[in-house]
Parts: sequence; C-alpha cells; structure tokens
Amino acid sequence: MVGVSVALHLQRRGRDVALIDRRDPGEETSYGNAGLIQREAVIPYTFPREFGVVLSYAMNNRRDAVYHLSALPRIAPWLFQYWRNAIPERVERSMRALAPLMAQCVKEHDALIAEVGSAAHSLVNHRGWLNCCRTEKTLLKGIADAQTLEEYGVDYTVLTGAQLRELEPHLSEALAGAIHFRGSPTSSDPGLLTKAYADLFTHRCGRFLKGDARQVDSPPSGWSLVADEGSIEAREVPNRLRSGPHFGGEFVKELNTLRQFRGGVLLRC
Repeated sequence: MVGVSVALHLQRRGRDVALIDRRDPGEETSYGNAGLIQREAVIPYTFPREFGVVLSYAMNNRRDAVYHLSALPRIAPWLFQYWRNAIPERVERSMRALAPLMAQCVKEHDALIAEVGSAAHSLVNHRGWLNCCRTEKTLLKGIADAQTLEEYGVDYTVLTGAQLRELEPHLSEALAGAIHFRGSPTSSDPGLLTKAYADLFTHRCGRFLKGDARQVDSPPSGWSLVADEGSIEAREVPNRLRSGPHFGGEFVKELNTLRQFRGGVLLRC
C-alpha cells in the first residue's frame, strides 16, 4: 500500500517511476492486515513495560506476536532499541511526529479513491471502527488513551455495553463497552484496494516489475537491479521496505556500504 502510494505521488511530481516487488501489488503486508485507515493512530505501539505482559510475550503466550527462540540473538539489538524507545518522553516525541502525518491520511486516501473511481469506492466505508473492551478496566484504559488523542483532533465516542450492542447486535453480552473511532475509514479488502491503486499507477504509464530489492547494485551511473523482465537503472532509489530488524533497516545498511543512500526506481521487498 505504502509503496504504491509513494509511486503515485512521485508520478504526480513528474518522475518516471518503476515499482519493483517480489510479488504482485497488494500480496504482501497489504493483503493480510485489518484494512484500517487509522486517523487515530497517533500513539505508537510500544514495547510493554509491565513485567507480566513481558513475561507472556517471552513465553510465547500471545496472539499478537510469536517468535522463534533461535532468532533471539539476531533480533536482540533491535528489541533493545524498541524497549528504550518505549519510555514516556520518547513516546511523546513519536506522537508529535506522527500527528501531522495521521491528520492527512484520510484525505490522501480519499483523493486516491476518487481518482480510481468505483473500483475503490466499493472497498471503503466511513463508519469508523470499534475498539471493544471486555472489562471495565480495559475500557477505562481505552478511554484514557482516547482522551490523550483529543488534542490531535481525533473523532471518537465512548459506548457503553448497551450502546455497543445496539450498534452491533451480534456482539457478546460480555463486552463492557467500546471506543468508536468515527473518523477512521475501513477497507473490506485492503489487498484489492492496493491493486486498484496499482492499476491507476500503471494506467498513468508507471512500470511494475518483479524483482528482489535486496539485489540492488551501485554502478557509477546510479543504481541498477536485475528484475524478471530485465535490468533496470535509475539515478535515485526511494526505499519502502517493511520495518523491523529483517527488512528496511538491514537493506539501508547494505545500500550504505555500496554508496551514500541517495534516494528514482521505487524498491520494495
């Protein structure tokens, strides 16, 4: 999603853009996510500080993260940096940096959806999403987090259990309530939405090639990569790889060993 969106914006600026990925657009991270356009996502996901929560992750007793013990030596430095950046001062700094970006995310998607037309309109609704809470404790925590977002212009409302079931009758009676983020659209098929954006990109004479961005080389003329369709060269290489210890960070380090990272072919892997 991000790679295709960046490619479209580079086209708007008059660039000749090639988008390179190992698979077709929308078949990696964009395929398997929840489809939220998160206007409210100003608070970053941080490393937990509570001992019990950390222990549950360490014991692999969580559904939101699973790890292999053999991978720990490799990812430990990244985890340590993740933990360091979870202190309140750094979280606040991240929030201030994220706020202006998230304030524009719905407008940017709406503009792309309008350009794509009906193929995208049918995949997005503007009813918001529900953060449902099973207990009063988690509901109060959710309310506190939502209140933190008020200064950033996030539109939300708090629903009691009865109000929640009036809105969604099939939800469990056990739910204590929910935070309804009304300003965050959702997509029923984010992978297909990404493909719709990619069709707009290629319709505007953008090129999509299959290849592995990690194979990029640095000849004197700029940057080069051998894709399935043949070799391609460019003066600039914006990097849009998935974050984390295995993807974007390591790739940029490899590029920096070749030459100072200069930023034209759009590479993803």
